[in-house]
Amino acid sequence: NKSKDINHVAFHRSYPLFASCSDDCLASVFHGMVYSDLNENPCIMALETLTGHQSANGR
Repeated sequence: NKSKDINHVAFHRSYPLFASCSDDCLASVFHGMVYSDLNENPCIMALETLTGHQSANGR
């Protein structure tokens, strides 16, 4: 869970992967999947959360 605002999201060009960075100095990597069947819910699975980063602008 993000405790502060997400300030950047990046998407992979070839794979269903995306990453987000937030003001709580966490970077998270996700796998996303959507289905052609509208009765099937989209699936977003957290793969990794990277910690230990420091804020460069004091947020």
